Amino acid sequence: MHGMKTNDEIRERLKVIAHTAFNSVNDMAIKTGVEQRSLDKFLKGDSVGLNTKTFMKILEYLGGQIVLPGDIPPSVGNNIGDYTLVPKAKAKLGPRSNILTDGESVGFYAFKNDFLLAIGLNSIDDLRLFDVLGTSMVPTIQDRDTVLIALKDKDIISGQIYAIRVEDEIQVKRIIRTPGQIIIRSDNRDFEDYVVNATDEAHLDAFGIIGRVRWQGRIY
Repeated sequence: MHGMKTNDEIRERLKVIAHTAFNSVNDMAIKTGVEQRSLDKFLKGDSVGLNTKTFMKILEYLGGQIVLPGDIPPSVGNNIGDYTLVPKAKAKLGPRSNILTDGESVGFYAFKNDFLLAIGLNSIDDLRLFDVLGTSMVPTIQDRDTVLIALKDKDIISGQIYAIRVEDEIQVKRIIRTPGQIIIRSDNRDFEDYVVNATDEAHLDAFGIIGRVRWQGRIY
């Protein structure tokens, strides 16, 4: 998040913002007052960067600013005006996935601060986006959907959907709690339940809660 950005890095960031802070690239152009053709060309990979005047229009609309050394403390580095940038994990949730070990991210998505506060999420350190692999949670969650995980929500609320660890895989499943058992359930009923014996330490050691699913996004 810190340091000089290349055209490619700015391009990828603006693509995300166009579909999170705005409804589309066209909506972004209209609301910020920039020329849509120039914005389209830049986002599609034109080697010419956005001129300073155009870029400043977008920043001004978002409540952003050009930051020079010492201007603002690093603690607000994940904020863009009324938006918070939530990191997306490199790890995927699904079959043959790997346990998240180093917190490596592949990008950031902007969420309105008011939205995050309204659903009780107010710390960037507690949030992570994951892409989902597979069809086990269809129709609720489709293959390649993106889900927002609240990492602080590790207490099981029976019937809710969680990102979990089972053995050496990380998955997304609905969790049902019954006396002495934790039932790991797929919404796609072609997949069988997996039952964890809550009184068996070996079973419990092979299972863990990463966090609760609080939002999902889908590209059509």
